[in-house]
Amino acid sequence: MTPQPSSSSSQHTPGPVPGSLPGPLPSPLPSPLPSPLPSPSERYFPHEKLQAYQLSRALLGRVAERRGKLRGLPGQAGPQLERALVGAHTNLCAAAASPGADAKRQFRIALSEAAEAGGCLDPALLFGALGQAEHDEWRELLLRLCACLRGLAR
Repeated sequence: MTPQPSSSSSQHTPGPVPGSLPGPLPSPLPSPLPSPLPSPSERYFPHEKLQAYQLSRALLGRVAERRGKLRGLPGQAGPQLERALVGAHTNLCAAAASPGADAKRQFRIALSEAAEAGGCLDPALLFGALGQAEHDEWRELLLRLCACLRGLAR
């Protein structure tokens, strides 16, 4: 390579620096987090894949819709239904993220809570907070939830 004379009117483009690589700089090391992050619809909690979670969530929605009528039940049966169903829901969520024996223990607790919620349906029907069709629908959902939880607890 022969040096070219420099003129004040021409721009100087430097040649390669000894020891450097030709081309663009390499990209930095990958970060520990994937980039870009997956969208919220692509990410999930472990419990969101369970049928038991879908049933529990559906039941919670129905209880939330009827909360006003359930509040007036004698013996605090309405709030008891809410607490039992929320307990079943949160325990199944915790169990889905737990390993081995701990998961089974939490699924059994969720099953117990769901069965308790089933027992709260009778006062709701008998004292008029639920009609017969609604009671039957909720009962069927709770029975399905209990069946799922029983299988998960084994």
